Amino acid sequence: MMVSMLLCTSLVTKHIIVQRFLLVVLIAGSVIKSATEHENSARRSFKLMVERLFLLMLLERT
Repeated sequence: MMVSMLLCTSLVTKHIIVQRFLLVVLIAGSVIKSATEHENSARRSFKLMVERLFLLMLLERT
């Protein structure tokens, strides 16, 4: 689901600054959501954040 959001974001807007801002907002929102849903699982939240940042880095290279 996160990958589809990232791809839609990159297709909707052509401006790289807007793309990066929207990606950061999506990542931050999903990390906050997962952290509030799973307060006792900080490791899981950290892992999700690292995975999303990795996806962001991959998208920046394309």
